[in-house]
Amino acid sequence: MLGKTLGQVAYFDHGLSPVRTSLGVPPRDPSQALQKCRRNYKNSYWTNATTRLGGNVCRTLPPSLQAMQWTPHRAWSTFSNPWKAAIDLPDHAASQGGYRHMSLRFGEIPASLAPMELLLLADPSPSKVRSYLADSTCFAASLDGTVVGIGVVRPIGEGAHELMNIAVRPTRQKAGHGTALLEWIIEHYRRLGTGRLEVGTGSFGYQLAFYQRQGFRVTRIERDFFVEHYPEPIIEDGIRHMDMLRLTLSYSGDSG
Repeated sequence: MLGKTLGQVAYFDHGLSPVRTSLGVPPRDPSQALQKCRRNYKNSYWTNATTRLGGNVCRTLPPSLQAMQWTPHRAWSTFSNPWKAAIDLPDHAASQGGYRHMSLRFGEIPASLAPMELLLLADPSPSKVRSYLADSTCFAASLDGTVVGIGVVRPIGEGAHELMNIAVRPTRQKAGHGTALLEWIIEHYRRLGTGRLEVGTGSFGYQLAFYQRQGFRVTRIERDFFVEHYPEPIIEDGIRHMDMLRLTLSYSGDSG
């Protein structure tokens, strides 16, 4: 598990080392930890005590599925492309320094309950979606009892898993749900001791930045993948997707 914890609070500075008090030891009072994190991370995500997801983190590691309250804080540029249906961008208020407070809950759901209309946003082939659902684990992000995001992960052997699908309901996009769900999945498999997490995506477009922000790196190219496996062309920004990039997030460098 990352860092030292006090109850459910973990302390980190920008180098992912424990955040300490002036005495050089973790604060004994959890409220002190909150104040310390708030001073160092004014634009943070919060899970119960406190959490910052993505990049440099001040992170809570919950022992079970728990509610997450978070605030989008990144200022990303927005542009139009079909991948926005699957991986969302923050809204205008967030990009201008505004904030939207929401409460998300993450957890595993049976594959039979995974909303097909969401899965097809990220993968337009129903037959392909059904082919990997059977031996995959499905995760949902819910808001007020409604599933707003879905993620599908399949074991691929040798301590590795592949993210097969991640999508956000169109009416709930531009709020950071996709990023929050991906980061929760990454943390979930880190705690399980997974060696690496892989994903396949197009060779250009927003999706590359979406994964690379979380530490994924390109490891190989599968040429003509989208030509050979999808009967209908997948077009983005007037360009047809042809090759698939395989990206990998390695947990091998994590300290336990």
